[in-house]
Amino acid sequence: MTLAKSKNVVIVCSKSFEIERHIDAKPEEHPDLFNLPKGLFVFGSRPAIDYIYDLHDDNDIYIITSSANYKYYEHWAFLHDLPLDKILTVHESKNKAVFHDAADLFLRLYEQPKDLVLVSCDYLFPVAVGDKIETCLGVDGHFGYLSVPSHLLRDFSNYLDEFFSQQVQSPEQHLIQHFEPQLHQIPDHPLCKWTDSQLQIREYLNMKHLIAPTMKRAPSMIIQRPRVTHIVNARVGVLGNPSDGFFGQCISALIKNFWVQVTLVPNMNIEDTSISISRSDISDADTFPSLKVCSHTASKNGYYGANRLFQATLNLFYKYCLDKRIETRGTGFKIYFKTNIPRQVGLAGSSALVTGLIKSLVAYYNVTSFPLHEQANMALAAERDELGISAGHQDRVVQAYGGCVYMNFDQHLMHERGYGEYCKIDPDLLPKTMWMAYIRTPEESGKVHHAIKERFQMGDPKVIETMQAIGNCAFLGKKALENRDLETFAELLNQNFDLRRELYGDLVIGRSLEIVLIARSHGHACKLSGSGGCVIGMSLKQDSTRALRKALESHGFVFCHIEFDNEQV
Repeated sequence: MTLAKSKNVVIVCSKSFEIERHIDAKPEEHPDLFNLPKGLFVFGSRPAIDYIYDLHDDNDIYIITSSANYKYYEHWAFLHDLPLDKILTVHESKNKAVFHDAADLFLRLYEQPKDLVLVSCDYLFPVAVGDKIETCLGVDGHFGYLSVPSHLLRDFSNYLDEFFSQQVQSPEQHLIQHFEPQLHQIPDHPLCKWTDSQLQIREYLNMKHLIAPTMKRAPSMIIQRPRVTHIVNARVGVLGNPSDGFFGQCISALIKNFWVQVTLVPNMNIEDTSISISRSDISDADTFPSLKVCSHTASKNGYYGANRLFQATLNLFYKYCLDKRIETRGTGFKIYFKTNIPRQVGLAGSSALVTGLIKSLVAYYNVTSFPLHEQANMALAAERDELGISAGHQDRVVQAYGGCVYMNFDQHLMHERGYGEYCKIDPDLLPKTMWMAYIRTPEESGKVHHAIKERFQMGDPKVIETMQAIGNCAFLGKKALENRDLETFAELLNQNFDLRRELYGDLVIGRSLEIVLIARSHGHACKLSGSGGCVIGMSLKQDSTRALRKALESHGFVFCHIEFDNEQV
């Protein structure tokens, strides 16, 4: 049985204050307060309005705010599960008093058989409701707390009609004359200056720690969470890519050369439910020593950091938990990560970040049933659906399953159940002589599929046939590995690349073509690892990579031998 709310409480946040104007004029002095409404200034680690809300959270609460501050209070309301229809936006006017904008709401509420309480967002000293209208004044004479018993609401409504029709400029004095309310001055306390509309920033800074944060939840309801760390390795597309984005087949494998590590560290205060993301000074820098360094960082690391990937993943994971009724209450955390995966060269660095966070969240919230194919689908959705990045399934599948995986993305299966046929392959079957080489400057891998995807969706027979042939390389490659037929496997590497080059053209292949031509001139079979600037290859001859390495490095490419990951998830 739900208990009826006993009062209507209106928190008025529409007034602007001198302290806000001072901060807006010099944002560099207090960047943490820039654009922040006064009601959301922090006292003891919580916004001021929280203390008003705590006192009245068993009542019907409404927020009156200006259009300029609506987004800030909308976010606050979401954090407190306050329905958005309880937030009313008004337009400020210099000739209106602090509670003027609440008139329409008053007229709507006065017919309800409830007491009405109005409280200014900067008033921290509410008093008990008396039998008559009760007004508490701030230090500058403007009332910050107004209580109107239900049996006087009709008179109060009539007063409002008179008040607004006459454009009264002194609401406190007019109220006193009309109702003879009980008046109270706020107590003599260091915080009394907070209600002053002329409050200065230094005064706020001196008083912000005078209120200690209160516990809102009983200790028994607090769920402590463990520290979690998860490592996800980079992947190489062995055969079949990019047909994975076109209902094809592919073989992918994780490599130990490069990896992502994601760590969730619970907040020290177990009541702190906040979630934050630690930025990497190298890959996600937002401050640079000079314009030259800013340019170099953009050229080296690209424009897209981990923050957007993590936010998209957190969003989808939360919605998944809601749908599955998985408990996510408890202590929040900070996300720390580090990675050595070369960016945007086709080694699935972005999907490694997403998958690493998903697997860390699964452990943090003790999710016991989250099938691997669903984890892979979530990782894909975070990039493709949430962020608009053109991407296929193979990266997310192999990073979810681990090791080496053969994947068949048959169109019927994908439409019927949302995932394909995934089969683990023993990584020890892969050639021991495989190597990789990549360009030093990044290329945005998500952009190269767009034109081909459009042609595929329009039924272009050339695209469809080529993708089927590329996918068939993976099917035949799986058999070759199982039969330990490395000669056929090497031929399939070359065939995979040639088909792709014919379809996409040399301009799209980019500088990767130079790596391929150098490798083939040294008798090596090779193909693109992904859609960036990385090439993988092999030779049937032992100790045949020394000359190739020298040639590639002389052209400015990075060369290394592949170490496959044979650990199982």
